[in-house]
Parts: sequence; C-alpha cells; structure tokens
Amino acid sequence: MTIEIKLLTDKADTGEGFPVVVRVSNKGKRKQKIVAHSKINHFNEQMQLVTDDHPDCDELLPRLMEIKLKARKLIASGCEDVNQALDQLLKNILKIS
Repeated sequence: MTIEIKLLTDKADTGEGFPVVVRVSNKGKRKQKIVAHSKINHFNEQMQLVTDDHPDCDELLPRLMEIKLKARKLIASGCEDVNQALDQLLKNILKIS
C-alpha cells in the first residue's frame, strides 16, 4: 500500500491554488480525496507538506502531519483496503466519521 499527499498541478488552478489530495493505492486500486488547495510555491513536493508561506499553514500543516502519522500506522498494520484506509486517514481531520 502506498499513501501520499500530492499537489495536482495537472488540474485547474482554482484561484486558491491547485488541489492537495491524499492518495491511497494498493494492488491497482486507487482512491483520493481533496484535503486543501495550495499554490505551487506554497507546497514542498518532497516533504509532501505545505510550506510556512502557505496562508493557512497554521491550520493545514498539523492536519497534514497527522495524516502522515496515520498513514505510517496503517501501512505498518498491513491494511489493504483503500476505502477503509482513506476513511481512517481522514477521520476526525475532515470531520469524516
């Protein structure tokens, strides 16, 4: 299973920036959810996080860090269901129950 946070620069810039998604894939199945928007210069692709220059950094950075922590735990647990993994990643972060 792979879990990553990506800036989708191939999508249209909405004025707020490009979509930031959490993407979960396993054995040919992939699911993703938009969690934020960011300009290219406000996103560190290597770290998969927004930079300190992002206007909503104080709110967004802790949420993305929490998603990354949950991702490591899910991968370590051996979870293979992409739907279940995405639900667990975003639970209580985007008010998904």
